Amino acid sequence: MILFLLAVQFCKAQQFQGFAFNRITTSDGKGLASNLVQCLYQDPRGYIWVGTANGLQRFDGGKFVYFATAAKNGSEPLPYAPVGQIIGLDSTRLLISFYTLREFGIFNTADFSYHKLQLKTKKVVQPRSDFFYGNHNWARSSSMSAGWDC
Repeated sequence: MILFLLAVQFCKAQQFQGFAFNRITTSDGKGLASNLVQCLYQDPRGYIWVGTANGLQRFDGGKFVYFATAAKNGSEPLPYAPVGQIIGLDSTRLLISFYTLREFGIFNTADFSYHKLQLKTKKVVQPRSDFFYGNHNWARSSSMSAGWDC
């Protein structure tokens, strides 16, 4: 009988614990630019970087911010293409893989600049390949040599 009363109390306590959910859509101005998410990365400041079919976005806890393709001074334009991988290099730099373009670049989260990497490969890099560097999931595949300075 005591166990039954404890179980009832536990169920009632669980009933009153609520969760608040906010619905964010692709059409409300706060949501993703695409429903197709390829990859996620959380940086040291807590931002969640999202690679979608339409490019790179950042979630700040309330809304998604889309990073446009326009080039800034000293920066190259960020491609409008699917993002295959996002890998943190340090506290402000992300290695971005655009697999349909077979392009890699460094995105600086402090000044929002982008610089395309020139890679030297031993053979053709297949689209949608995963890349590794050392023990980290950064940028090495069997067909690549570490041929950049970041």
